[in-house]
Amino acid sequence: MMGESLFIKTNEKVNKKPVYRIEGDYSINNIERIKEELKKILENDKKIHLDIKNIENIDLTAIQLLYSLKKYLKEDFSFGIELKEDQKQILLNSGFGKFFNLK
Repeated sequence: MMGESLFIKTNEKVNKKPVYRIEGDYSINNIERIKEELKKILENDKKIHLDIKNIENIDLTAIQLLYSLKKYLKEDFSFGIELKEDQKQILLNSGFGKFFNLK
């Protein structure tokens, strides 16, 4: 069921990139839908900033997607992320702590 978009385009800009917000379940449960929506977004906006907040669930699959986007789009992609302590620990344990500037 597609329903409404997982991404909300805001009126904000970060370094001239439009900001898209995603909240809720950012995990393998939604990864195919997230990838499809990102493809559509990138057809219109070649540069984007993802604002990831109020995440209920995050996992390694979603982290790898962020990492791939950054490697592929380089300076055309940026993101901000707010995580709970247990979610930060998942990133640190997975070896992605440095990518997210976590200590």
